Amino acid sequence: LLAGVFAQWWGGRLADRFRRERMFLVMALIIAPLVLVIGIAHNMALLVATIGFGFVWYAAQPLVNSLAAQLVDKRLHGTLYGAVFTIAFGLGSFAVSAGAHLSATYGTQAAFVLFASIAALNVPLSIALIVWLRRAGASRPKNENV
Repeated sequence: LLAGVFAQWWGGRLADRFRRERMFLVMALIIAPLVLVIGIAHNMALLVATIGFGFVWYAAQPLVNSLAAQLVDKRLHGTLYGAVFTIAFGLGSFAVSAGAHLSATYGTQAAFVLFASIAALNVPLSIALIVWLRRAGASRPKNENV
């Protein structure tokens, strides 16, 4: 959680400075391998991977919220945030049960392979978003550098 405190500020800075959809892709490319490493690592490698995951995960939160706000009409922001958090915490809560079942049946590594696979789905989704925004000619944030 301590890594998350600093990560949220850093993620907000990234969201204000760079193209949000590209930063989302970068974070998706980092998160899935870290989850996989957490499942197989031990000792110091496990600690480093876990802190790295926590940092990137928390940094993604302001980025995702900013990207969502950029793409959706202001009148729908409340509904959008409600939907995002319902999906994240509603559907995400099933990960605990799935992880417990996989760990008990096949071992902890199997659970983390599943979680990494699910996280990896964000990579093609991010690429699709980048392509869609490019084709749609979506406007860039004013202070964008990349």
